[in-house]
Amino acid sequence: MRLGIIGAGQATATLLAELCRGGFDGEITVFHDESGAPCPRPPLSKTPFDQPLRDRDKTLIPEPIAQDPRVHWVYERATEIEPETG
Repeated sequence: MRLGIIGAGQATATLLAELCRGGFDGEITVFHDESGAPCPRPPLSKTPFDQPLRDRDKTLIPEPIAQDPRVHWVYERATEIEPETG
């Protein structure tokens, strides 16, 4: 089974963890249009702008899951979905 995920936020991090730890037997492709690993986002409504963003050095996805051979990262913006072609 092949699974495609668009975006690499908190929901994707949770889904990847559950799939990998649960023994998912397939290929997972994550389309993520930012350079670098997904990181936590600050709650902008509650964080003063003069405070440093300490969480930018942390990643949402643990290294064993990010390096799992079933997970493939595509660092490009997904512009369309054609499920019947792939």
